[in-house]
Amino acid sequence: VSAVQGSNATLPCHYRYEPELSAPRKTRVKWFWQPVSGEGQERDVMVAIGTRHRSYGDFKGRVRLRRSAPGDASLVINPLQSDDTGRYRCEIIDGLEDESVTVQLKFRGVVFPYHSSRGRYLMNFHEAKEACEKQDAHLATFEQLYASWDEGLDWCNAGWLMDGTAQYPVVEPREACGGTELAPGVRSYGVRDKSLDRFDAFCFTSSIRGNNVCIYLVEQTFKIFHSCALTGVLLFKIGQR
Repeated sequence: VSAVQGSNATLPCHYRYEPELSAPRKTRVKWFWQPVSGEGQERDVMVAIGTRHRSYGDFKGRVRLRRSAPGDASLVINPLQSDDTGRYRCEIIDGLEDESVTVQLKFRGVVFPYHSSRGRYLMNFHEAKEACEKQDAHLATFEQLYASWDEGLDWCNAGWLMDGTAQYPVVEPREACGGTELAPGVRSYGVRDKSLDRFDAFCFTSSIRGNNVCIYLVEQTFKIFHSCALTGVLLFKIGQR
């Protein structure tokens, strides 16, 4: 499921009985969440039995079951917050029987490179994560960086990703960017020490809505501003709504 931060999302989950029941039963529905990285234990989102339900943690007051038809246990999240992306698991329990299905929630948005105002390659993983969050963003995943490379993102400076690797996207191989012998693609330094190693960052934000948006990059300010002006598009700070 793909959505935009600040909007809402419905994560599908349906069940049915075969043969159909002659009378309704109080089936237990429980939703869990896990970070997109797959690390860490699942966290409770909500549980419902009949008309009774309870939500947990940061999801409290923002989630409900859709119940548009019998057997509809789809989860509605409104509004979506920056930390909501990840894997959601819907578990249906009826007595000794249980079934589950997993749904991944992703945000539509843009990946942008970010470095310290003091220079290149000065941030460890934790500093890079904090820097992205200050831009109303978070560290990009490999999938998000790869999708941006596929759409034309070309950047020679390696940056931290959410999984603790340092990588950079190259569309046009050149001497100043790792040499001409390597094929285009997302190049990786592998998993690095999160405290000792220092790189830039690749951040991801879905806070920018609409299609007419220009991204501000320090090295290309005039070029991008001129391009925006020609097309009548406003220039936004990263994360600006």
